[in-house]
Amino acid sequence: MQGDSPINSFSLKCITGIHPDTVNRWICSVLKRGVSDLSLFTDFTCEDTEEDSYQLPRELFFSSTLVKLKLRSEHCVDWWWHVNSSSLTMLKSLDIDSALIFCGEIEEFIPSFPALEELRMASMEWLEPDVTVSSATLRKLTLHATGCRGVCESTSVSFDTRTCLS
Repeated sequence: MQGDSPINSFSLKCITGIHPDTVNRWICSVLKRGVSDLSLFTDFTCEDTEEDSYQLPRELFFSSTLVKLKLRSEHCVDWWWHVNSSSLTMLKSLDIDSALIFCGEIEEFIPSFPALEELRMASMEWLEPDVTVSSATLRKLTLHATGCRGVCESTSVSFDTRTCLS
């Protein structure tokens, strides 16, 4: 990716055969160019990553221009939850579809996006038995969860989203 002209929308699909560091450089490049709509599909093998899992670049979680983010992975989306916070102040739409989503505690994850209006989390597994989530801005919520794996007897999920339309 050459040049420095602004990019509004960017979509990238990487299955295998390319090193994740190269993909992360491309992602960082479009972030520097002010991308507001980003769609990523990554499905790296262990041979590609040289590690157990692929991590998206930290810069992705501190963008001041990102409004719409779609993440797809056959294996895992590792949100940088262990850095204590993200700063996606303009993010209005978040769509994550992955076999596994690491985002810390969901009740802290969702409210960390002050402008979030639309959230879709698919194929996720709940790791905690009882969850209560609150968001003053969320207007549309779509969850496709598989429940807890062996550690939970029952699962209770409550959402306080007074502004949800559907």
